[in-house]
Amino acid sequence: MTKEQVLAKFGKPYKSSFVQDKETGAIEETLFYREFLYITGNSNITNILTFKAGKLISLKQGQESGSSTQTTIINTPQSTVVQTPN
Repeated sequence: MTKEQVLAKFGKPYKSSFVQDKETGAIEETLFYREFLYITGNSNITNILTFKAGKLISLKQGQESGSSTQTTIINTPQSTVVQTPN
């Protein structure tokens, strides 16, 4: 799937992040969607979709610890990470 197809099907994510490899310039974008589960009480799971060159390359599910309301920029020797809630 492309990013546009995911957005058309699931709407706007609650959070997104971008990682750019400083050597290659390649950008990976990650979209975070919450799914509420009512099977065993009120709980939720986070669907984490990662895109490279606009194509879905990874889908993971899990619980995300804590939530941030501010943009986070992390610089490492290999990459830059930007996280921002939507």
